[in-house]
Amino acid sequence: MQKTAALVLSAGLLLTLSACSSPAPTQAEACGVPSGNSSKAIKAAGAVGAEPDEVTFPTPLIASRTEVTTLDEGEGDRIGLKTPVLLNFAVYNGATGDAINPYSPVSVSQSTGEPQIVTLQSLSALPGFQDAMQCATEGSRVAVALPAKEGFGADGNAQLGLGENDTLVFVADVVEAYPTRATGDPQPARNGFPSVVTDPDGVPGITIPASDAPTEYRETLLRKGSGDKVAKGDTVTLNYTGVLWDTGEVFDSSWENGTPVQFPAQEGSADQPGVVKGFADALVGARVGDQVLAVLPPDVAYGEEGSGAIPANSTLVFVIDVLGVDKSDD
Repeated sequence: MQKTAALVLSAGLLLTLSACSSPAPTQAEACGVPSGNSSKAIKAAGAVGAEPDEVTFPTPLIASRTEVTTLDEGEGDRIGLKTPVLLNFAVYNGATGDAINPYSPVSVSQSTGEPQIVTLQSLSALPGFQDAMQCATEGSRVAVALPAKEGFGADGNAQLGLGENDTLVFVADVVEAYPTRATGDPQPARNGFPSVVTDPDGVPGITIPASDAPTEYRETLLRKGSGDKVAKGDTVTLNYTGVLWDTGEVFDSSWENGTPVQFPAQEGSADQPGVVKGFADALVGARVGDQVLAVLPPDVAYGEEGSGAIPANSTLVFVIDVLGVDKSDD
């Protein structure tokens, strides 16, 4: 339903792309990937969430296996494979010390250049990095030493100047983490609305009632949150599933796509990014933690033109989990 471009990975990198005695392990190091001499040799000065003042490590830095060391321990919750996060990183060639990717968000909006959320699950192009980041905490900065063969296979990556025995060096910041699903209190079902059940991961299943589609916009809360309230123009982090009233068929779902999304809470036009009017109406006034069930007649959806898998004059049903909000500067 968005009228702006989708997400792209920073610089296209992810699209191509022995331990000694130490103090008690941090949370990141306790989740399967050890710390070691190589990751401990990586230093980065400066605040988490901002470009490091300096990143240093001896060259050539060689790791025989993936290693991770927490440079700054955050106070937030641990992240897992499916946790939506804002993740910044810089990447270096351990053999030469040269930067492969300057410090930047892992994912940015193609249309605005703004940082976008990802999940570790979506970063499968570099499984070693994916493993190393699991169980880091929100607000942490970690150093990862990753053998090229554990990211790109036995031959390394000639395009990036990495041989099979070279090591990738990451300095990664977990800037912000979001819940994976709406966390508000369950609300009583309302007559006349589709019924919704969720699986253990929070993925909604929607059943359409045996009645004609309403001709006016309708919404109800399935879960009532207590977080920040969404105002027009705010950027909302959310998961959603959309189905057609006539058939019950899912036409789009961030749950199925594997990553939450961020949409502006405003109607899109040629002059501003946004979403269809009915979806914007569902977002404005909602609170973080809400799960909103919204029914959009054609006049506040895609009308007589339709869009992609949505036929002309379709009534749409959305279940929206509001995970976070970034307030507009306006």
